[in-house]
Amino acid sequence: MKKMILLPITIFLLATLQAQQFTLVNLGVSKSRIIIPAKATVVEIQAAKVFQDYIHRISKADIPIESDNMKAGADEILIGNVNRRELKDVPFEKLIKDGFVIKNTGKNLLIAGGTGKGTLYGVYTFLQKYMGCRKYSSAVTYVPKKKTIILNSINDIEVPAFTYREDYYRDAVDPEYQVWHKLDSHGEKAANNSEWGSWVHTFGSLLNPKEYGESHPEYFSFYNGKRHPGGVASWDGTGVQPEAQLCLSNPDVLEIVCISLQSAIEKNPGALYWSVSQNDNVNYCRCPLCSEIDEKYASFTPG
Repeated sequence: MKKMILLPITIFLLATLQAQQFTLVNLGVSKSRIIIPAKATVVEIQAAKVFQDYIHRISKADIPIESDNMKAGADEILIGNVNRRELKDVPFEKLIKDGFVIKNTGKNLLIAGGTGKGTLYGVYTFLQKYMGCRKYSSAVTYVPKKKTIILNSINDIEVPAFTYREDYYRDAVDPEYQVWHKLDSHGEKAANNSEWGSWVHTFGSLLNPKEYGESHPEYFSFYNGKRHPGGVASWDGTGVQPEAQLCLSNPDVLEIVCISLQSAIEKNPGALYWSVSQNDNVNYCRCPLCSEIDEKYASFTPG
């Protein structure tokens, strides 16, 4: 009796699994089309081209990219916020900027994301999680070889817990390494630089030694018996950086820093992040008032 019950269930499960399978490539040939919005964003176009390129690398199959103003059909790879009924169930409000959905309906493959780089992140996640691709460094990419690609059921959604992610070393500013690993960066060489107005070691730009060094040496660190308003060679030899920190007990210093920061924000209102932080040295101020504050509040003994 048990065998008679299990047999129909097994057949049903196998049929369900087969119904959810999506044949992306068969023996190096694909019947699919990559569909993007008629007015696709730069990110959606990039995501489609990345998908196309890597599937070709994996299988040698050529998949065309077409607009969603074409008549809908089967075997479509829907990239981005396309004009297709499958998009009605995508929770875009939850994806925010960088979240994404990857879904295999059995007839179509859908990769769509939020208003930022979500769709592109979704494509790279698909390549890594379901195609077996890897990006170990800016120079080392692993792409497996498969003549036939059959996808089983996929219904993934990912939303990052926080919006800013950075690995701060030189290899990580490679544009593809960044988007592959869902990183952002403050740097000019990065893929996304728009949200950062300033990034660390900003005392020197908010109160410039060249502007105030000679006229107001009292704005700068006192140690070894004198103020230090000058500059020294930068650690990488590309320029000059402030010799010391600011005298943070001087009320004029706070006023100037606030005015400079406000001016910078007004010039770049689109930036979200502004760093107000010490210069790249340990030459803090030892003037009587700063020393008194350090002695009272510091969690360590300066020296």
